[in-house]
Amino acid sequence: MAWITGAGKTISIHSICFALNQVLRKEKGIAYPRVHRILVLAKEQAIRDQLAKELKEDVVKYGICKVQPKDGVVKSSDKLDNDWWLEQHDIVVSCIQQVWKQENDRPRNNIEQILGKFAVIFFDEPHFAKHRVEDLAELATTSLCFGLTSTPINARGNVLESYILFSLCGLREVYQEQKNLKYLLTSFSLPCMQG
Repeated sequence: MAWITGAGKTISIHSICFALNQVLRKEKGIAYPRVHRILVLAKEQAIRDQLAKELKEDVVKYGICKVQPKDGVVKSSDKLDNDWWLEQHDIVVSCIQQVWKQENDRPRNNIEQILGKFAVIFFDEPHFAKHRVEDLAELATTSLCFGLTSTPINARGNVLESYILFSLCGLREVYQEQKNLKYLLTSFSLPCMQG
């Protein structure tokens, strides 16, 4: 899923999971298991730490929840093998490499079991490690996987392949259609890309 920068990509992680829980509750009943643990994968440590902070604070700051979720930051890949540690967190944020734990470019032996501990997995900016993300999504057979980006183009400026295009347009088009974004500058213009 692609957004423009600042459009709420991080808060959409919560929103998507809340929506999934509503669908499950409506379709399967209140006793049906819900999305209770989320894995968010980032490309590097600085982004991992920023995402963890925003995922914990923004949901309360914007009035979506009254209580902050319990987030865990994977600083050592061994945490992913520790069921007690994982059960203490609603959201686990990690670098992709920590989950993969490369050894001769092969995944760790128990990677399917680790990924299976998460009902939903989000890949932040998945096109930076496209092949690794595709490998992980294939191995996550019991998880629903989403890729989120605010830069849905490759180095040549072409729209990314292998991604589902919900919509692709500029800020002006969103403002004119939805009227739900504050229009900051009348001279501000983004071209509407066709996909």
